[in-house]
Amino acid sequence: METATQQEEYEAPRPSVQPARILIVDDEVVISALLSAVLTEEQHQVTTADNGEQAIALLERSSYDLVITDLVMPGLNGVEVLMAAKRINSRLPVVVITGYPSVTTAVKLVELGANDYITKPFNIDVIKVTVAKVLQMTRLEAGAHAVGPSRALDGGGSLSEPSGYDLFARMLEKELDRSKWRDYSCGLLMAEIDNFGVLAEGGNTAEAERAVDGFVRTLAEKSRPGDIIGHTDRSEFGLILPEITRTDAGALGQEVCRRAGWDFTVSAGLATYPRDASDAEGLIEKARETVVAAKSEGGNTVVLPS
Repeated sequence: METATQQEEYEAPRPSVQPARILIVDDEVVISALLSAVLTEEQHQVTTADNGEQAIALLERSSYDLVITDLVMPGLNGVEVLMAAKRINSRLPVVVITGYPSVTTAVKLVELGANDYITKPFNIDVIKVTVAKVLQMTRLEAGAHAVGPSRALDGGGSLSEPSGYDLFARMLEKELDRSKWRDYSCGLLMAEIDNFGVLAEGGNTAEAERAVDGFVRTLAEKSRPGDIIGHTDRSEFGLILPEITRTDAGALGQEVCRRAGWDFTVSAGLATYPRDASDAEGLIEKARETVVAAKSEGGNTVVLPS
């Protein structure tokens, strides 16, 4: 094993969701028909629009669970459709289709309110997983708003806190599919609050909750738009880092672990695709091994696989 200061440069099941009403916006008939066929096969109810103007008219008079829009279209483009959809219903999820994927593109789309993006040329499995993930996350979020913030420490995946392990593993698999398709690297940072059992002992979870909340806030502050945070166990968290170098991922891990002002420490481990593993299960296993190594070194550090 090596610490971050010494660093160098399966198929998982798709999330199961209820059928949804989906609006597809694309001026290319072939692409619109392909997406419609793929999602209809998944039991979704699909409506198509040939341009942005038609899409906005449909959004103003009908209700949808998801909008999928091309970014580049004549007339009103995908960004204008995205902004109109959020104006009509701020909680309506929108997925953008782009032929120019990059971290910069993802950052801009997330800042504008997009929930995710699909790249061209299409990978059918990535389309299905992306749609399923966005729908599931949206429904979990709606439930969280309905019942109030959850403080469960069992990794249940409320949207006031990060997602649970099963959903996190599926999202990691989706990001790996995207990385394989585009020949990008992908990092996975796993971190665990040290001595969490001691914090929560005696049945009083207030101190443990404060630790979890503080760590979640730090992960949210340090992560980039497009990174995915998961609460994967009572004291364990995962951070999926698409399109990142091993060096940058390790530096981010150090920033997270060395956050000042905590009354607890964090052990973290990092694994990267394709160097350390080729699938989600292997990447999680390798990252968890490095967390154990970090704990054996006294905690409060990040360890990378040798």
